[in-house]
Amino acid sequence: MKILYIINKLSSDSGGAVINNRNLSLLENIYGKDNITVYEFGKVNSTEVFFYSKFLSFFGDISTKILNDIFSIIKEKEIQTVFISNSIYGKVSKGIKKEFKNLIVITFFHNVEYLYIKDLFKSSKLKSKYFLPFFIKRVERFSVDYSDLIIALNERDSGKLFSIYGRNADFLLPTSLDTKNIEKPLLDEKFISKTTNLELLFVGSNFYANIHGINWFINNVMTKLENVNLSIVGNGLNDKIIDNNKNTTIYGRVESLDLFYEKAQVVILPIFLGSGMKTKTAEALMYGKPILATSEALEGYSVKKIKDIGSQCETAQEFIDQINYFNKNRLELFEKGICSRNFFLENYSNEAITDLFKRTIDVKLKELMK
Repeated sequence: MKILYIINKLSSDSGGAVINNRNLSLLENIYGKDNITVYEFGKVNSTEVFFYSKFLSFFGDISTKILNDIFSIIKEKEIQTVFISNSIYGKVSKGIKKEFKNLIVITFFHNVEYLYIKDLFKSSKLKSKYFLPFFIKRVERFSVDYSDLIIALNERDSGKLFSIYGRNADFLLPTSLDTKNIEKPLLDEKFISKTTNLELLFVGSNFYANIHGINWFINNVMTKLENVNLSIVGNGLNDKIIDNNKNTTIYGRVESLDLFYEKAQVVILPIFLGSGMKTKTAEALMYGKPILATSEALEGYSVKKIKDIGSQCETAQEFIDQINYFNKNRLELFEKGICSRNFFLENYSNEAITDLFKRTIDVKLKELMK
């Protein structure tokens, strides 16, 4: 099967980029790298025409040259399926289906982009907040109308797609990560017992939901705790954190997270805003860490027994009570860490998601191509 993968260039440490790269690897592993052609927005020449095309594509609009380039690739490579990595590129799916009626178009929805943009601009003073959501809604509708298959991350996004556009996602493909080899559990019983203070970790980039969540946690939870340390690791967060930093150390961007996860006994995920799924939740599970997470941080994760891997906390008092409990009952964290790692491997490793893709989406694709 010859596939064209259309991807938007994102910051390498963003959750969206992680999923885009995961999807590409998934397609290459299943259909063979030689059968996948990548067209990436953002990788353009330095002429004014190309910069103009890049600007247009960022806002979901697509220049004639971009469409013609895509059409040429489809003809030259004898493409049978196009996989579009973002729902704001509805004009691409519309253009392709009008030019190549028998071509299969798949669109991956990281979230419902229209709602995401509305939330992002709620407190913004930019004039663009008044017209951009409407524009995004228009091109996102093209993605819904001109895609043969729609893939979403979770049931919530699928439901929102139906409420706005009248169509559910055809398949759910949750967040997943490469499985980092961990020779021994990063939580060992000796380390848990001998440390004086309970070690908490928060990981997140300079993103509005992360900034809101960690500021809330510092101000409402850390100020009420004793014998607890918090490490904050995240690109661009240094100047976004409030001054009240009791027992809190901010590291900003780091080359490797391994040492921070090794030191951490509990990963906190106090996220209250956003959509899609939180990649950092999967990352904490992959490292075999107990988590304290809000319902938003757990959205899309099929956690039947949260107590096996940590706890769900929605209020400051719930976070405080659970952290104090773990501080007094350290050895419980060892078993919860093992359960976290196993939960990740069985459900949110790339190996597990590849198997899910083969059992669902691949089967449907073969049916459509008959």
